[in-house]
Amino acid sequence: MPKDSSKLYQPDWVYLDRHVLRFYGYFKESVVERNGENSRNRKVKLLFYLEDNSISINEEKFENSGIPQGKFLKKEKYVK
Repeated sequence: MPKDSSKLYQPDWVYLDRHVLRFYGYFKESVVERNGENSRNRKVKLLFYLEDNSISINEEKFENSGIPQGKFLKKEKYVK
């Protein structure tokens, strides 16, 4: 019998705590307000939390850009 039986089994939520998969992406947004610009690419980070299979999507904020930025999707459960 092993001395420390807690090392034999750990629930998934303990083992996967603070483990996050990070993906970088972008989407193309059409621009109708400006004549010199037809579309713009906006960069996002998709974070997948392994502990509870939740997702969040964030965009980096830039000062004085005039575009709403920040969180696109708050941390929510991912349902298959």
